[in-house]
Amino acid sequence: MSATGISVVGIGLGGAQVVGSAISIVGAFTTFPFVLMSAALVYTGYWLARSSQYGTYADRVLIWTGCAAGTFAAVALLVLMSMNGFAANAVPTSPLADMLTAGALAGALVGLYDAQSRERLVALETERDRVEAFARKAESLNRYGKALNQSRDVYEVSALSIEVLELLIGSRDAAVVLVDDETTVVDSTIPDQHRSFLERAAETMAPREPMQVTRCPQDVDMSLPSALDGAEIVAVPVPTGTDGRMVLMALPGAEDPYTEEDLDSLASLSAHVGTAISSVQTDDALSAA
Repeated sequence: MSATGISVVGIGLGGAQVVGSAISIVGAFTTFPFVLMSAALVYTGYWLARSSQYGTYADRVLIWTGCAAGTFAAVALLVLMSMNGFAANAVPTSPLADMLTAGALAGALVGLYDAQSRERLVALETERDRVEAFARKAESLNRYGKALNQSRDVYEVSALSIEVLELLIGSRDAAVVLVDDETTVVDSTIPDQHRSFLERAAETMAPREPMQVTRCPQDVDMSLPSALDGAEIVAVPVPTGTDGRMVLMALPGAEDPYTEEDLDSLASLSAHVGTAISSVQTDDALSAA
C-alpha cells in the first residue's frame, strides 16, 4: 500500500511538472531536475514493493512523504502570497509543484531513514533480549552445576541432568543412559516402550567424541521410531572415569528445535555432569579405602 502510494505520488508530480513547464530550453532545464525527483519517487515505491527490508515500518515512508510534501508546499504558498503582485486566488502552480516534488522526495528519504532506524532498533532489542535470556540461562546452569557437584551418586546426577534438560534447555523428553559393560537406562522421561531404542542409540553415540553434541539421525546411521514423534534426538557422551560413558539424551519438540544457545547450554551441562561424576567416583573411592 505504501509503495503504491509513493509511486502514484511520483507519477502525479512528474506529470504536473511536464504539463506545467514552458516549452522552451530554459523551461526544460528548470523542469528536468524536478522530473528526475519524481522518477526517484516512482523508483522508491517500486523498490519498497519488492523489498521486505522495512517490514511493518514501510508505511512510515509514505507518511513522511506526504507530510514533507505538504509542509514544503505550504511554505511555498505562504511565500508566494506574501509577495507583491500575487493574490490568494492567483498563485502560480509551477512553484507549488516544484516544492511539492522536492518535499515529497525529501520526506521519502527521511522516511526511509526512519524506517531503517526503527527496524535496526527492533533487531538490537531482539538481540539484547536473546543475550539476556542466555545469560539468565547460563546463571541458572551454574547453580545447577553447584548442585550437581554435591550429588552423592549417579542417580542424583541423572535426576538433576534431566531437570536441566527439560526445564532449562527446553527438551520435551530426556533420558540418561549409562554405557559400560552393560547398557542401563538410569533415568528417563521418554516412554518405556522406547527403552530398547534408547539403549541402542546410546551404544551407538557413546563412542563419539566426549562432551560434543551428537544428533540422531543426522550424525549417526539410525532412524527414530515414528511413535517417538520427534525430529531428532540430541546426545552428549560424558566419560565416567572408567571405560564407560554416561550419555545425556534429549528429545526436542518437533516444532521447537534447539537453537545454537540450547546446544551450547547442553555442552555446558555435560561439563558439569563430567565434574559431578568424577566427584562421586572420588568419594566412592575414599569411602572404599
